[in-house]
Amino acid sequence: MLKRSIISLIVILSTLLILTVPALALSGSGTSSDPYLVGSLADLKSVVESGTGGYIQLTANIPLTSKYTFPAKSFTIDGQGQYGFVASASTWATGGSTKHLVGINTSDKAVTFKNLTFDCGSVAQGVNVYVASNVTLDNVTINNCSTKTMSALTVNGSNVTVVNGLNIPGNLMMAIDVSKGS
Repeated sequence: MLKRSIISLIVILSTLLILTVPALALSGSGTSSDPYLVGSLADLKSVVESGTGGYIQLTANIPLTSKYTFPAKSFTIDGQGQYGFVASASTWATGGSTKHLVGINTSDKAVTFKNLTFDCGSVAQGVNVYVASNVTLDNVTINNCSTKTMSALTVNGSNVTVVNGLNIPGNLMMAIDVSKGS
């Protein structure tokens, strides 16, 4: 009976300890000199959805199995010239607003993607910027958008600024589609 009580007490204390220890925070403070270091979609969501945004540096490619839409927050994502967003599904939605690799619907928030690649994997349409007035693409590549999916970059009711180049190789249809935007 004593042995059973001790085991029960150990289980209860262990459970309380696990529940009270905070989850490990992401590395960095979100500034350009001390960026959040992000290597997974879960980490990215943690920073841009529940956090305040800030400066994010990718430490690995972020695989996507469906469209990811960024929330209306200000942020910079830096792929360091070697990382970005990659379609990792063998099939992708083909209609409506789900056919893109990523969506940027950030209203008037300042959003910058720099030194990174959006790789559509020949299954997804590229980047959809919708009703966003302050988006900057700085040394960005959008590639492998297939004939099934149309354009690499869709700018709809938005303002997008390109600095230091926008490279759009391996796309078989329209490269950039601008509709009521600039």
